Formats: sequence, C-alpha cells, structure tokens
Amino acid sequence: MICLAVTYEIRPGNEEAAAEHFRSLAEASRQEPGCVEFAVHRVIAEPRTFFLFERYVDAAAFDAHRQTPHFDRHVLRGVRPIADSRVALVGEPLDG
Repeated sequence: MICLAVTYEIRPGNEEAAAEHFRSLAEASRQEPGCVEFAVHRVIAEPRTFFLFERYVDAAAFDAHRQTPHFDRHVLRGVRPIADSRVALVGEPLDG
C-alpha cells in the first residue's frame, strides 16, 4: 500500500478553479483500478489551502496514476500553475 498526503496553498483568486480541478481529479482517480481511496479537503479556516489523502494498492498503481490524462490535465496543467506551494508526503503503512 502506498499513501500520499498532499497539501496545496492556492494563489488568491484561484480557489474555485482549484476546487473544480480537485473535484474532477478525485472523480476520475477513484475509477483507477489501483486506487483504494482519494479524498480532497478544503481547510475551513484557510480556504486557499487544500489537502488530499490518497491510497493505492502498490507503487505501480501510484505510478500509473501519475501517467493518466486526468493527472496531467488537473494537476500538472491545472492546479500546480495556480499554487503558491505544494507539500507531498509519500508513505507506507507500518502494519503492512
């Protein structure tokens, strides 16, 4: 199992565009065969901040996710250009 926790801070004025990209990304990603969970959150006290929690069955599924057209459209060409910052943590469960 591969888990990701990704936090984005979006440039002012781009919050709704980011939210739409994240909604579309989540919907498409949940259809991937190796995706176990894909959840997107918006921080209540900081509406420019979004965090994602993703789980994939293995590293191959995670790599496949990053090669999809929806990742390219909504992450590489969508959210990243309007983000002030991005912090990504990739881990695996300690209990297997």
